[in-house]
Amino acid sequence: MVSHSKIINDPIHGHIQLDSILIKIIDTPQFQRLRDIKQLGCTYRVFPGASHNRFEHAIGACHLAGELVEVIRNLQTDVYTGNMPIVTPVDALCVKIAALCYNLGYGPFSHVFDEMCAEKISGWSVEKASVVMFQCIINANENEKLRRSLRQLEVNDAELRFIEALIDQSLP
Repeated sequence: MVSHSKIINDPIHGHIQLDSILIKIIDTPQFQRLRDIKQLGCTYRVFPGASHNRFEHAIGACHLAGELVEVIRNLQTDVYTGNMPIVTPVDALCVKIAALCYNLGYGPFSHVFDEMCAEKISGWSVEKASVVMFQCIINANENEKLRRSLRQLEVNDAELRFIEALIDQSLP
């Protein structure tokens, strides 16, 4: 299923191999903005080592979700040999995409922004904002190649809704 991939040297997880479709998502402006959003808000001003950003965090979350789903897929193969797997390769890809994109809704200063918006805007949550940002990535005119690549990997509308539901569990 993976045509091309890229290796990223993560400071926490070491070398991470990312599928080409994940790289296409990472290369969007909506995702790249996470480079400037600190994971721990202003904490790095007191603790200089606490400078981790949402970009790094999202890649690490994607990596760990991918490892978890592969363990589950391998276990189900051992248990259900000869039967159709419960977690398909497309499902596994959707889990990785959701883990990669669940941080998209964060704004400046991370949780501080999150709490301010929740107080001011009825029904707002970082999860809902992340789904909106994910939809922007998928629906942006310049991302036709991304949509085509997703379709080639059998990630269609139902799978996109599945990804959104993984990001925001309040969705049906």
